Amino acid sequence: MPNPQRKLTVFCKTVYTEETYVKYHAIFTLALVFVFGSVPSIAQDIWSLKEMEIEQPWARASIGTIGPTAAYMKIHNTGTEADRLLSVSSPLSELVEVHRTSKNNGMMSMEPAGTITIAGKSTVVLAPGELHLMLMKLKSPLVKGEFIQITLNFERTGTVTVTAPIYGVGTTIPK
Repeated sequence: MPNPQRKLTVFCKTVYTEETYVKYHAIFTLALVFVFGSVPSIAQDIWSLKEMEIEQPWARASIGTIGPTAAYMKIHNTGTEADRLLSVSSPLSELVEVHRTSKNNGMMSMEPAGTITIAGKSTVVLAPGELHLMLMKLKSPLVKGEFIQITLNFERTGTVTVTAPIYGVGTTIPK
């Protein structure tokens, strides 16, 4: 227990007791945690543009620039009218397409899905083993711990750019 009689000289020669100093230090620390803990980092959770919300985007690291990699997210249409995802781009990739994973005769395959329609008041999930963004012809490697910008172009809503964290090569659920 701090001795309230012990005096400390702090902050412009103002005299505080040790107990008061500890109390102010605790309040200051909590204020920092509150402010910086609640402010989104570079990789925020949700981006909004008009009636479209992009939630929890993330990408897998690549193995150099030789092969493709993938990115994932949830796309919420909070409006009543359908919208279509027409195209996707990224400064780190020459070609980004929406792909669909399917299983035919016991074999897994991927193919371009074309434009994706997001009905009003619905969500489209881009996830491993399902619809996903395929980033091909990489201009530079996607490195675990870094971030990638992905631009989504919608027919009605317009264009929104999100910043996604890059996780490990084999990641199936971001941690």
